[in-house]
Amino acid sequence: MSHVTTLFDRIVEDIGEAGQQLTTLAALEGSAGNISVFVSSLSCPFEPVDDLELPSPAPSLAGGWVVITAAGRRLRDVSRRPALTLVVLHIDDSGQTATMHAASGVQPSSEWNSHLAIHEDHRSRRGLDYHVVLHAQPLRLVFLSHLPDINTTEELNERLMRWEPETVVVASEGVELAAFQVPGSAGQMDATVAALARSSAVVWAKHGIVTRSDISATKAADLVEYLEAAAYYEVMNLSMGSPAEGLDEHERAAVARAFGLGV
Repeated sequence: MSHVTTLFDRIVEDIGEAGQQLTTLAALEGSAGNISVFVSSLSCPFEPVDDLELPSPAPSLAGGWVVITAAGRRLRDVSRRPALTLVVLHIDDSGQTATMHAASGVQPSSEWNSHLAIHEDHRSRRGLDYHVVLHAQPLRLVFLSHLPDINTTEELNERLMRWEPETVVVASEGVELAAFQVPGSAGQMDATVAALARSSAVVWAKHGIVTRSDISATKAADLVEYLEAAAYYEVMNLSMGSPAEGLDEHERAAVARAFGLGV
């Protein structure tokens, strides 16, 4: 029986469940991957330990809170050890700095710049009070992004969308493909923000995937799972000499129309 009582507890439980889900999917080797949640108000049980300058201004997040997984910590441990695996940032009224709430020696994920910038973009454009960003490294999706004949978003979507009707429905916006950037770099941040303004998922070429959700971390993890299943079909087909064509464009369009997706 669940003993979740506060919003903070619910966030911890949600991140922990997503971490377990992605670990089972083999998408979080070691301390790889990260998850963050923006919420407009929060009662945080962690003590404030430091003031940080944000990697880029986030005026739309001013006064809000970001719960983010910590650098070098395993997402599978969040449920059992939240104080050692999470950092909570209270964004100041200027959107330039934040007060960090965390245990001694615990720091936010090295890719926190992308997380904050994505939250800022969706908060500023859409006025959200709750938003989740997730990064994972599922094996087959990453493998496909290494192939020399998958260089564009269109080529990636053609490989992924043809195997299951479910993929057409749950990833109706498609999946963006962003060229390789050094992890944690400003280039990676800018490319990810632009991609997730158009879709709920972007594959970082030769690195991993980032998904977002207005609902929960487990919803963002579900999208990773659906897309990794599609990648599994594609990799199997390639390993057998590509004997199958999958759903053609007319079949995919019929599925989209049946589910009211406007295609």
